[in-house]
Amino acid sequence: MRLTYTAKLIIGIIIYSVSVIQAVAGAVYRQDCDFDYNGKIDFQDFQVYADKWLENDCGLTAWCGGTDINRDDLNDVLDFTEFAAAYRGTPWDTDQLFNTPQYVRAPELDRYGVSAGFYTGPQFQGRPTRVFAWYGLPEGEGPFPGVVVVHGGGGTANADWVAQWNARGYAAISLDTTGSIPSGNFPGKIKDEQGGPDGWGGFNQIDWNYSDQWAYHAAANIISAHSFLRSLPCVDGNRTGIVGISWGGYLTSLAAGVDNRFAFVIPIYGCGYLFENSGWNAVFASMSRRAKDRWANLWDPSSYLENAQMPMLWLNGTNDPYFPPDSYKKSYSLPGGTVNLAIKVRLIHNHNAVTDNGEVYAFADSICKGGSSIPFFTDGWVADGSGYAAYSPATEITSAVLVYTADTGEWKDRYWQTFAAQVDSVNNLVWAELPQNAQVWFFNITDSYGNISSSSHQTGL
Repeated sequence: MRLTYTAKLIIGIIIYSVSVIQAVAGAVYRQDCDFDYNGKIDFQDFQVYADKWLENDCGLTAWCGGTDINRDDLNDVLDFTEFAAAYRGTPWDTDQLFNTPQYVRAPELDRYGVSAGFYTGPQFQGRPTRVFAWYGLPEGEGPFPGVVVVHGGGGTANADWVAQWNARGYAAISLDTTGSIPSGNFPGKIKDEQGGPDGWGGFNQIDWNYSDQWAYHAAANIISAHSFLRSLPCVDGNRTGIVGISWGGYLTSLAAGVDNRFAFVIPIYGCGYLFENSGWNAVFASMSRRAKDRWANLWDPSSYLENAQMPMLWLNGTNDPYFPPDSYKKSYSLPGGTVNLAIKVRLIHNHNAVTDNGEVYAFADSICKGGSSIPFFTDGWVADGSGYAAYSPATEITSAVLVYTADTGEWKDRYWQTFAAQVDSVNNLVWAELPQNAQVWFFNITDSYGNISSSSHQTGL
C-alpha cells in the first residue's frame, strides 16, 4: 500500500513517541514503510490503541506539529499497522472461543438420527447471532474421537456427513457457515434472520468492521463448534479433528492456524494464497490495492498456516479450477507439522469428496483410532535426469506412478500424464526418468488399501 507523506509522518511520530506501537506489537519501522513484527501481537490490546488514535483528533494534530490530519490518511495508517502481517496473533479471541458456546436444541430439524440445534455466534453489526449445526454420536459409551465437518461454496450443514462419521465411530458436528438454515435436500437452505453474514470470501465486505466480515464469523463459528464437540462428556478432546471442502477447505486451513487443539486437519481443495492465484483472480484484480492487501493479511490462510503444528492431509486434484497447484504448494509448505498429500489426477470438484475419498478416513483413523498410517513423502530431488522421492512406509506399497504435465498456461487446462515409477521398498525410494518436456511433476504411490499418497510438486528437470 502506498502511503502519503502525511501518513508516513504520522507513522514515524507514533513509533518515535513513547514506543507505543513497539511496546504493543513488537514493531520496528524501516525506511521503506514496512514493519517487522518480532513478537506476537495481541489483537485486542492493539485495537484499543487504534480506537484511541481514531477518537483523539486533537492529540494526533499536536503530534504532527499542528498539521491537519486527513482522516483517510489516518485510516490508511491504521490499516497498515493494524492489519499488516495479519497480527500473527490473529483477530480471533481464542480465550473466549475455546469456551463452550450455549447450544439450544431444535428437534423439529433432526434428520437421519442426527440432532439439530443452534449455538451462539459472534455479534454481527451490533446484534447477537446464532449458528445452525447438526451433531451426532456413535453407538456406545465412548470416549469417542470427534470431527468438525465444514461444507463448501453453495452448501450448508449436512446431516448425512454427520451420520457417516458416526457410523465410523466418530462424534461429528456439521455447521452452516453463512448464517443460514438447511431446507429440503442438501444443499438447500434459507437465510436465518438471526444468522451472521453471507459468504463466500467476503470480498465485498472488506471495508466493513473486521468482526462483521464473513471469514471472521465463519472461522469463529468453526472454533466454537469444535469447543462444543469437545465439551460433550463422551468425546475425547485430545482426539478431535476437522475436514472441510472447497471454501470449507479454505476455512479449514485458516482454522488450523488459529485453533491448536485440532489433532488432525484435512483441507480438501481449499488453500491459501488466493490473492496470488486462484479462481478469484478477476475479483482481486477489481479490488483496490488497499482492499486486496487488507483481505490477504486478514483472511488468507497463508497469514496463519505457519502456526499449524498438527498433522495435516491436503487432498486436491491436478486441475482444480479454484485452488491451483502453485498456490496449493505454497500453502502446504507452511505448516510445521507432518504434511501428507493426496493429489489425484483430474479429481472432480464437488461436495462428495468429503466422503468419497478413503484417504480422509484412513488419515483420521491413523491419528485418532490407532489405524494404519498412510505413507507420506519426506523429500524429493532430481539427479541425472531422474526424479526421486523418499517416503515413510506405513502400509504395503502396491504401485507408483510419475505424474507430470508438459503444458504451460492455465493450471485447470493442463493435461497431466502418468507412467509407472520404480519402488525401492528397502530404502523407501521412488524414482523415474523425467520426460524432457516435464514442466511440473510429482509421484503418486498407492497402498494395499487403495489410498494414494503424493510427493510435493516439483518444477522441471
